[in-house]
Amino acid sequence: MTVTSNEHQVYELQNDTLCAQFTSYGAILTHLFVTDKKGVVRDVVLGFDTPEEYVAAGQSDANPYFGATVGRTCNRITEGKFTLNGRAYQLPVNNGPHSLHGGIRGFDKREWTATQDTSARYPALKFTYTAADGEEGYPGEVTVTCTYTLRENELWVDYTAQLTDNNPKDLETIIGMTNHTYFNLSGCADPTIVDHVFESSATGVLRVTDTQVPTGEIIPMAKAAPFDFTRPKTFAAGLEPHHEHVKVCKGYDHFLVLPQPTTPEVPIAKLSAPSSGISVTVGTDAKGVQLYTGNFLDSTFKGKKSQPANTVYVKHAAVCLETSGMLDAVNHPEWRSGMVLGAGKVWTQSTVYRFHVASA
Repeated sequence: MTVTSNEHQVYELQNDTLCAQFTSYGAILTHLFVTDKKGVVRDVVLGFDTPEEYVAAGQSDANPYFGATVGRTCNRITEGKFTLNGRAYQLPVNNGPHSLHGGIRGFDKREWTATQDTSARYPALKFTYTAADGEEGYPGEVTVTCTYTLRENELWVDYTAQLTDNNPKDLETIIGMTNHTYFNLSGCADPTIVDHVFESSATGVLRVTDTQVPTGEIIPMAKAAPFDFTRPKTFAAGLEPHHEHVKVCKGYDHFLVLPQPTTPEVPIAKLSAPSSGISVTVGTDAKGVQLYTGNFLDSTFKGKKSQPANTVYVKHAAVCLETSGMLDAVNHPEWRSGMVLGAGKVWTQSTVYRFHVASA
């Protein structure tokens, strides 16, 4: 299904288990419908009803990046600065002293071109965008794709990025995309995810400064108890106000480092909502996952028509599981190889969300 909403397109992928909706603005996942243990269809992601609302939110200081395809690099680049091949680059600073999620007009605020294939065994929707040399301060003209595919109970998100032939042969750029979907697996019947259960195979967490950029140190889980989800537990205890990460970040907003190598076929995290019986396991070939508990949601945004009446997105209304390479990798020599893209190379990253429903 394709629907025109002014200059933005709206698309739908559906199979016997899942129904997902998207918009060409930001290659955004806008809705994701899953049937719960009682047979009730739940929209389990936060967002808006129309593309125009995403445009308006993106122009505000409270932009939540609901469901967005984030790039050219996700998360923070320290002071917006990096060096490649002896040349210094300066990105826009839009988050305290740092550059966040690709800058002021990152990939989430661009119009993408979509190609839809519903005739194949697995329905897929491929978004393509070409970023200009110098866009948001990044070097090189680069073409990126984001492909969403439904495979039975799975939603796959596959990325590619490649420098075009219009660039000098010795030019390099940096790339590090992610999906910024907010999950509330009760379909917002529960106003927060405090009672959602989370577990992960992560072996460490990045230590960050008080402005949330990595120091370069990986803290082993044995020394980072609030971040240790090797056994399933709710978020409640880790969101109590006495924790240092809650004082600084208002909740979880930290990068969990995964054991390497990882593949999308092997689960690295699981999120469950006992009230709905819906759970999602995450598989990826990325280096880690940013665990973010919607700390800056403040009731500014209302829920969608597909969610319970009078839903308001309050603090901790949902959780993001943003799979990506190491944060600010370009500024850490031991990590940067996975972030630097040269001529003739193709950067790829895949993540799969597998949904399950417990018996009533």
